[in-house]
Amino acid sequence: MQIAKYFTSTDARNLINTYGLSLFPIHGIDVNGDCTCGNKGCENKGKHPATQNGMKDATNNIDDLLKLWHGRKCLNVGVATGKVSGVFVIDIDSEEGESGLGKLGRLPDTLTVKTGRGKHLYFKCPENELVITKRAILPGVDVRGEGGYVVGVGSIHESGIIYNFENPLEEFAEAPDFILDLVVKNRMQPKIEQPTVVQDNTLNFKPLKLTN
Repeated sequence: MQIAKYFTSTDARNLINTYGLSLFPIHGIDVNGDCTCGNKGCENKGKHPATQNGMKDATNNIDDLLKLWHGRKCLNVGVATGKVSGVFVIDIDSEEGESGLGKLGRLPDTLTVKTGRGKHLYFKCPENELVITKRAILPGVDVRGEGGYVVGVGSIHESGIIYNFENPLEEFAEAPDFILDLVVKNRMQPKIEQPTVVQDNTLNFKPLKLTN
């Protein structure tokens, strides 16, 4: 497996200073293609937390982040989702997922990351609603919100693919309603008022009586 690069302090500064994301170390893929956790049979290669506190160590302070990396090699980076970063992420893992999501409505342009198997779509967290982390909101589509995280740009997938921006100059879009309907906890739909039918009994028509 050819590996082009590993996550660096430059990558960290870009994610923090440009996008305001809170980051923490996750295990990566070493030069032999194994997870840096040391478990040869790891089923979550390059994707699980590499610190004792996991997501709780997420920070947008570059100095604090580099302390967590000190003396360690080949690590990937996790992006904590939810209010801590101000974003939630739609994780699309298949063509079926992308197609199914597209059938619900038009997706706005938003910051997008190419992953090992699909895409991460970054959206602004709604101000007064809670986005939950949930698997399979649609076939091949997960959401990462409060208490969740995704693998960040500059990380290496077990296939050797590096997570990269598809459109690095794009901003975080506000999610359309059809997305929020899938991901917001206890989302209340606006009630549609039914027209009031007024019954008018002032006109009483009597059948015409025919005479010979």
